Amino acid sequence: MKTICLLSLVLLGACEPQCGTPDAADTAPDTDVETPTDSDSDGITDADELALGTDPDNADTDGDGFTDGEEVDTGTDPTNRFSWDYASGQFPDFSVDAEGITDTGWGTGDIMPNVQLSDQFGNALELHQLHGHVIVLAVNAGWCSPCRTAAPPNQGVWEEHREDGLLFVHLLLQNTSEQAPSTGDLMEWATDFDIEFPVVADSEDSLVTGLFNSGLYAGSIPFFVVLDSDLEIDSAYTGDGGELPPAVVRALELLAD
Repeated sequence: MKTICLLSLVLLGACEPQCGTPDAADTAPDTDVETPTDSDSDGITDADELALGTDPDNADTDGDGFTDGEEVDTGTDPTNRFSWDYASGQFPDFSVDAEGITDTGWGTGDIMPNVQLSDQFGNALELHQLHGHVIVLAVNAGWCSPCRTAAPPNQGVWEEHREDGLLFVHLLLQNTSEQAPSTGDLMEWATDFDIEFPVVADSEDSLVTGLFNSGLYAGSIPFFVVLDSDLEIDSAYTGDGGELPPAVVRALELLAD
């Protein structure tokens, strides 16, 4: 019996180094794994930004007011300043690009002042935040039959050319009751014509007053103003002009230049 016990102790002792309780250091989690770097905190790692062609040190590579991460999440192109989530209820903001621009007036060849508007989502919208687009600004009213005839084709033309830099802006002077338009009236106009571009009101009437005082606008609607990419007034037209108004033709010519 003593021999057996001694043998057991010897065997137990022999396996102790290999079969004993593991050292705590052997079971500790690996804390040396590197966290992927996101230098500009836009929600995309630097490695993925290099693959996408975006700038890992700039959260908004194309400068449209939407971060690269937001654009990737919505399926738009973070390297194309004219590609943004058109149905988001938010419009691009290129105000930084317009900082060096000086307002010069309301006539042809002038830089249009930075009028303060409100859009169909109830948000403030400044004209100069749309810098870089060729803009067709259409002055309408809810009660105006020719305005309602001219409005429907605009969305389709914009869809075709929007990623080239074309933008429509519909300014509503009055609603169907000849009253100042509410946010609901703006949204109703956008809904009636399936519009995703800005439909705006000017509570101060500063825009039409400026155009009228300059002699560019005689008071008839629909009235169209074409602005080049530097917000310079290029030309103006009165009347719906059919399927493709002269204002749209001119804007497409500016895009092609």
